[in-house]
Amino acid sequence: MQYLSYADYQSMGGTASNTAFTLLEYKARMMINKITRQRLVNDSAVQEPVKMLTYALVDIHTTDQNGKTITSESSGSYSVSY
Repeated sequence: MQYLSYADYQSMGGTASNTAFTLLEYKARMMINKITRQRLVNDSAVQEPVKMLTYALVDIHTTDQNGKTITSESSGSYSVSY
């Protein structure tokens, strides 16, 4: 289960492509799961604070170290587009 849907991400002001968002949401979810020791995994509904945290983590990762906005990113044979 995703903690934040792409539609919710866009409605909150997110600008990453759907492709980039999918990977970034996964990374954010794994970070949250690690910090919470998997306690949110079996929740039937995602609480608003979890959605907001996921958005913030995705947003942090939509820019690289030079401040460039990442428009897409893939994992196999890693590539990134600005």
